[in-house]
Amino acid sequence: MYSPRISPTSSPSNPLDKLEQLLELGRFQLGWQWLEDNLTAGQINQQIYHQWLCHLLNTAADFFEEIGEEHHAIFYWEQLLKYQPNNGSAWHGLGLAYANQGNLAKAAQMLTNALKYEPTNAKIRQQLHEIQLRSTP
Repeated sequence: MYSPRISPTSSPSNPLDKLEQLLELGRFQLGWQWLEDNLTAGQINQQIYHQWLCHLLNTAADFFEEIGEEHHAIFYWEQLLKYQPNNGSAWHGLGLAYANQGNLAKAAQMLTNALKYEPTNAKIRQQLHEIQLRSTP
């Protein structure tokens, strides 16, 4: 398996710097594995693991959505929602990914969930309205 080259001269004093480098390189699976390994080894605690895993999942979902790989974006949004089920932004991202895939019914459902947590978000409300109009025969 390919491992990104991390400069040996930049041996980070904070071990989470390596994780940040992996995320910057788009190496999300390696970052996830790094978190798992360091949690198991006792190098990081559960709170740090959870915080950074959520950051990794959000970053990965955004990345894949930006490059048009909705199936990967959906995977990462769904993983994030397992840890943060009240995250309106994640529900929003998941809804947009489904809309971009053409699954308007699922998109409307996810955007409705997003509004439960962000009821004053006009952008989500407008996108939901547009999707409902597009899916009406």
